[in-house]
Amino acid sequence: MRKIIDLQLVSMMVFCGVVSAAVANADQRPNVVLVMADDQGWGQTGYYNHPILKTPNLDAMAASGLRFDRFYAAGPVCSPTRASVLTGRTHDRTGVVAHGYALHRQERTVAQAMQKSGYATGHFGKWHLNGVRGPGVPVLDSDPHHPCHFGFEHWLTVTNFFDQNPVMSRMGTFEEFQGDSSEVIVGEALKFIKSTADQDKPFFTVIWYGSPHSPWVALEQDQIPGEETRSVHHHGELVAMDRSIGALRNGLKKMGVADNTLVWFCSDNGGLKGVGTIRSADCGATKDLFGRGACVCLELSNGQPMWNPESHHIPHPRWTFCRRWLTCSACRPNRCWIEWTASALNHFWRLRSVGVRRQFRSATTAARP
Repeated sequence: MRKIIDLQLVSMMVFCGVVSAAVANADQRPNVVLVMADDQGWGQTGYYNHPILKTPNLDAMAASGLRFDRFYAAGPVCSPTRASVLTGRTHDRTGVVAHGYALHRQERTVAQAMQKSGYATGHFGKWHLNGVRGPGVPVLDSDPHHPCHFGFEHWLTVTNFFDQNPVMSRMGTFEEFQGDSSEVIVGEALKFIKSTADQDKPFFTVIWYGSPHSPWVALEQDQIPGEETRSVHHHGELVAMDRSIGALRNGLKKMGVADNTLVWFCSDNGGLKGVGTIRSADCGATKDLFGRGACVCLELSNGQPMWNPESHHIPHPRWTFCRRWLTCSACRPNRCWIEWTASALNHFWRLRSVGVRRQFRSATTAARP
């Protein structure tokens, strides 16, 4: 157990050192973009040697940035993870005990902290923190849990998953779009980022995809020949999502803000059962607490090479970011830092809640001298 905790601390220190160096070298406060896929499995990327999928843009991001091979989401389904990402707290404390539960209004979010520190804040895509279940529909302006109540001054949102040609809500006004949903929200997010960058103002942007959540509807150009019907659309949505990641990173470069922008990409939980190709090493899926049910892919990039994985690879143990993970101080307008806290007990409590405490006891007994 002591060895595991030591590895967690080493991982934290390495990460904090990289981010601190990036902040120290910046002439202004860094921009932050949080990107999250919906039900993308741990192994559904090219850099994890998927036998079918090609994800060149995620591969490039992982190669030039930081790649966390054993990053665990806060929950095995979508809403709990999203609540923990915004608040830094265990999702049970926020009222989001499972998908379709509303985030407590009294919760303090990272978006509110960034907003108070002078950042422009925007949310684009899936919300799923207002207690509405079922397929995604535009979020109403009268909704007591819409993104503005949690620190997002600009939002283009639907309640849950969404596919091609979506109808979305921009601050309560419905708008129709044409095209793949991933490319739609990235395109709209880039417009927000550009308008903010033109004002020489830092931005905090959240992009939450509706892909590759079911039902799957992929563009014909993204479908991989020879696949079964459901899988061809499932994988096709991932191809389009990867393309949108490339559009996002290229857009940041064209605006001249890529080197001062921290881009975070991860999934909200494990992949889906019975669809697509799952690598044999991937155990567990969405709704599972076993293996890949909560372990997700995560990459971090700021537009410049952050490390050389071949010479600095660290095998990350099971750990989850919790509590206040991002702190921006309004009294220090030229400084922004990230405070990361790793909790060795976080995984234990998640296991305990579903009655499998013996896994924890076995692990601690084996670790005793």
